Amino acid sequence: MPAPNLFLIGVRETQAATAFYSDLFEIEPTFTSPHYVAFDVAPGVLLALWTGYAEHSVPSTPRMSEIGLMVP
Repeated sequence: MPAPNLFLIGVRETQAATAFYSDLFEIEPTFTSPHYVAFDVAPGVLLALWTGYAEHSVPSTPRMSEIGLMVP
């Protein structure tokens, strides 16, 4: 069975979250756009930040994350 290889975190501010995870893991993003940023954290494994959740959530809503399997 394939292992999860995409870890997606919903964030409110892409720039602040990118700086946080860049500093935390001492890595730079491999892909950036206004609403999506990806980091290669291991061969074939991505940690991604996405602002799509922010427009639908309120501060009292629990934060969401996703784990996925990218297929060729």
